[in-house]
Amino acid sequence: MSTMTLILGMLAATFVPRLVPFLLPAAGNPPAWLAHALGYVPAAALAALVVPGGFTAAGGNVGASVAALAVAAALSFRRVNIGITLAAAVGVAALGIVLAGTGAG
Repeated sequence: MSTMTLILGMLAATFVPRLVPFLLPAAGNPPAWLAHALGYVPAAALAALVVPGGFTAAGGNVGASVAALAVAAALSFRRVNIGITLAAAVGVAALGIVLAGTGAG
């Protein structure tokens, strides 16, 4: 595949989704079910970026990573302060690394 073909393909993949809303006729507000569903898009996009790296974040110790993700998810679900949530998750990951005897260095 040539470099120009790759660049044009990436151009189309990013430009077309941004262009489509301007080309469609304005029909007013979207249906309630669609507006409700679109409310979950930011959280889903963030989860898709964060969660895969979270499984290997603790020096390759998957158990410690999963435990830290579980603690962060549980505290976030209970709407605990973000600083406390992060500190607890880091503490659990560090404890898991120490107990397993593994580490990044």
